[in-house]
Amino acid sequence: MNSKKKRALKYIVAAIAAKRRMKKVRRNWIKPWLTRRADLGVCQTLLKELSNEDSDSFRNFLRVSPQQFAYLLDMVKDSITKCSTNMRTCITAEERLSLTLRYLATGESYRSLSYSFRIAPSTVCSIIPEVCDALYQALKDTYMKVPSTPEEWEEIATDFYENGIIRIKIQTANDAENGQDIGTGLLNVPRGGSRNSCQARQIRDEFKEYFVTTGQVPWQANVVR
Repeated sequence: MNSKKKRALKYIVAAIAAKRRMKKVRRNWIKPWLTRRADLGVCQTLLKELSNEDSDSFRNFLRVSPQQFAYLLDMVKDSITKCSTNMRTCITAEERLSLTLRYLATGESYRSLSYSFRIAPSTVCSIIPEVCDALYQALKDTYMKVPSTPEEWEEIATDFYENGIIRIKIQTANDAENGQDIGTGLLNVPRGGSRNSCQARQIRDEFKEYFVTTGQVPWQANVVR
């Protein structure tokens, strides 16, 4: 075998060895800090502490009480539970639900949730829509049911009337019939595209002032806490 063939053979062997090493590296595709979720994740640390010691803070964190969380978990557990494999331990239904509720409560970014819950961002992206759908399917017939009878529609209309919404519309219509100006008491909100933070703060302050002066209604203190 001449020297050229020997050099070519060496290059081939080296390339095969390098490819094998790359495959071995790729097998370790889970970042080490993600593997410690079962011991150091939010569900295993903070939420357990809050549930046992401070239910008010638990509610502030997920916007539901520990009892409500258990109720929701019982309703969707079968739909969102996954099976563990030889490659990895599955993310529990409790972790999936708490992750989703935290997202719904705060609008926190997937990347930020990934760090606190120790779940890969790509997995967070798939978990949240799935759990939201499971919650909707479990709750829609009880809490989001569309009225199907005249009596149910009348019940909703009565509820609106008692809360003053329809009364405001009726009063506005009566004022218009009597020739009164119905536009002076309404807040003019500018329309447009995206606004910077200063503009958003200005509109917020205008709304705040409006609802404690001109736009105030007698019943608002009973429904706003």
